[in-house]
Amino acid sequence: MLGGHKIIGLCTCRVHEEESYKYVTEFNRYFTQKGYRMFVYATCADLYWNTVSEQGESAVYKLIDFNILDALVIQEERIRNKQIVHELIENANKHHIPVITVGEEWAGSIAVAFDYEAGIEKVVHHVIEEHNIRDLHFISGQEGNPFSLSRE
Repeated sequence: MLGGHKIIGLCTCRVHEEESYKYVTEFNRYFTQKGYRMFVYATCADLYWNTVSEQGESAVYKLIDFNILDALVIQEERIRNKQIVHELIENANKHHIPVITVGEEWAGSIAVAFDYEAGIEKVVHHVIEEHNIRDLHFISGQEGNPFSLSRE
């Protein structure tokens, strides 16, 4: 708590992109109406390549003051360096801060997950049944990516 307000930390990346910006804006609007305040910890890169510059960017997550947080939300689906996600959850758990991950389930957190399998099934069913398309070509996404594998 800080200044009489409960504080929610949000860990994300690429806030300059429209999808992420909308998420952060709506998240902030909702929690502000409930009397909370939000601190956003973000990087410009998704941290996938773990380059020297990305390692420098990821230092923003080391600035989190867990002593003032009441909850931590991690946009796990956007932060591609899973070691960083793991460390964030571990640090929050050490401080007895509840963690919510948006994306995959992680030990020590509550997950908000999306049912990609059911969604892609409905799309494919619609294309076949409603549009009578039988000669399909399917590109699920990056090889080895959990969301791509779900779509397959």
